[in-house]
Amino acid sequence: MTPTIRKILFYTFLALFFIGAPLIVLYTAGYRYSFNGGYIVRTGVLSVSTTPRNVNIFLNDIDTKRKSPYILKHQIPGNYTLKLQKDRYRTWEGKVEILSGQTTTIHNVLLFADAVTENLLEVEPYAFSANPDGTSVAYLNFDHSWYELWLYDLEKEKSSMIGRFSNLEDPELVWSAKGGYLLLHDSTQAEIFSKNGTAINSQLAVSAITTSIFWHPSTDNLLYMSTTEELLQLDLSAGSITTFNNVDAETILIDASIITFFDNGTNVELRQTVQDETSLIALLPRAEYKIAMRDAEFMLLTDEKSHIILINIHAEQPILLEKEVKLYDWLEDKDLLAFSDGNEIDVYDASSHNTEVVTRQGAAISAIKWHPIGTNILYTAENKLEVIEYQKIAEQRVTTTLIDNMEIESFWIDEDADFVFLYGTLDSITGLFELALTR
Repeated sequence: MTPTIRKILFYTFLALFFIGAPLIVLYTAGYRYSFNGGYIVRTGVLSVSTTPRNVNIFLNDIDTKRKSPYILKHQIPGNYTLKLQKDRYRTWEGKVEILSGQTTTIHNVLLFADAVTENLLEVEPYAFSANPDGTSVAYLNFDHSWYELWLYDLEKEKSSMIGRFSNLEDPELVWSAKGGYLLLHDSTQAEIFSKNGTAINSQLAVSAITTSIFWHPSTDNLLYMSTTEELLQLDLSAGSITTFNNVDAETILIDASIITFFDNGTNVELRQTVQDETSLIALLPRAEYKIAMRDAEFMLLTDEKSHIILINIHAEQPILLEKEVKLYDWLEDKDLLAFSDGNEIDVYDASSHNTEVVTRQGAAISAIKWHPIGTNILYTAENKLEVIEYQKIAEQRVTTTLIDNMEIESFWIDEDADFVFLYGTLDSITGLFELALTR
């Protein structure tokens, strides 16, 4: 090899080193050439996790050949359409922005099963009531002056008649707070059953002076009957009846304290009495209130004018929220209240005291329910059952239609969030339906 050739090779390799070394360093540091922009940019990262797992990840309709959970590194910054697909599940699609030198997180995406709505029970009852624990439904049929009370077991998919009654006037079916007991009553009689349909001898006699019968808002075994003179508390576990004299009709015993509403002519005083010592919890606008929910810290009140008032009974400023609404649902383990005026769904976070608009609809919203894990809200509007994300995962909240063209009167979700059950009419069939949410 001649000296001239050696010099040429030396300077060639030297040039390649000075050109290639920085490129290698830039590549290792996450820089790439953007063919769209025509320049070198620092890449970003996209982190994706889903329920269920092993979901195929697509960016701008290109299969990344990766499955969730996965961290996609060295992505050119920009706006992308992210699709998450899995066999027998509905596709999730949202707009995401990947930023230079940053990680975009798309976490806790919940995919729903692509399932067919199945009819479990064809029935058009006089009254229909779902157990709050999601295991059964009670319904009342009217047959030639007789009312037949039936219990349908959702797991066994079997109906059984648990009672037959006559001379009922405008009867109602009401489950206890956690679904351990079922109450059938009208203005003249009351019958109580366990969740499996066994009749319970309550010794509770409805009289002409009875003004209302209602369950405790959180304790499953307590039933109340108010009269013009007193309030009776029936403890179904102990088989005892306690009488409270000279109290308001909406008085209730909660956690060894008596909660009362007292109208002072200007406001309604929400009072709490513990061991004969009475304290004022809050001053409320004048109205007739009911306790719709009570847990360890919070109390939700409703009145006859469709107002809700959320109260923290331990706070110096107890009234957290006061709204006129048509629908609401409280998620106890996360202290979240979803509510709607019929066109808009909002969520109040009792821990941060923030209210956020989730969605506005052109069609009237007729029902709302939290998904048990608290990431999504199910709602019915215009013969549809849809589910929307509570928190924005992508640039916009993603809405998924679960059922279309069904007249839905009511729906609920089982505790494990495996199924949603609906009562309504689909394809000219009225009754109880089931839709799988997961597989």
